Amino acid sequence: MLGDAATYEGINKNLLYMGTTGSHFSWHVEDHLLQSVSYLQSGASKMWFFIAKCEVPRMVRVLVEHMDPVVISVAGGDVWQVLGLKASLWPASFFLAHGVRVGFHKMEPGDFVVTGYGVSHGGFNAGVNVASAVNLACTGWIVHAIEHAMHWRGQLGMLIPVEKLLVLSALKLADAK
Repeated sequence: MLGDAATYEGINKNLLYMGTTGSHFSWHVEDHLLQSVSYLQSGASKMWFFIAKCEVPRMVRVLVEHMDPVVISVAGGDVWQVLGLKASLWPASFFLAHGVRVGFHKMEPGDFVVTGYGVSHGGFNAGVNVASAVNLACTGWIVHAIEHAMHWRGQLGMLIPVEKLLVLSALKLADAK
């Protein structure tokens, strides 16, 4: 399956990022709930904030209570439609003040950060840096991908044809590859 998934941009293929002072990556989960690995190659540190999957229902409740009603209405009442755009900035202190546990990691050059399936994360760059990242489609991801596909069917364009990957994987297993 990994070979077939690698035909989609950003999956099992490394992407290079140039960070600048104060540039950010908004709160999000990876497309299709993939895992990700980020490596800070050089330059200034990168600050990461995480919300554990068990805290996500609380995070969603807080966002629904505090997000602009017009934005929520346009998104059909679904916070994930807004977060899916990767354009929402919420300081970690906001979540902490509303009882959502937030993890923090200061990433230094040479460090790796691995996000779990469906883990919300965001952060910013403390200065100019170079980082690389990859989304991973491991076999353990299939259960999460199916859950994600069922939830979003008809609501968002699917970037990864999960059903096709499952069929290709089954064919490879049948051929003992």
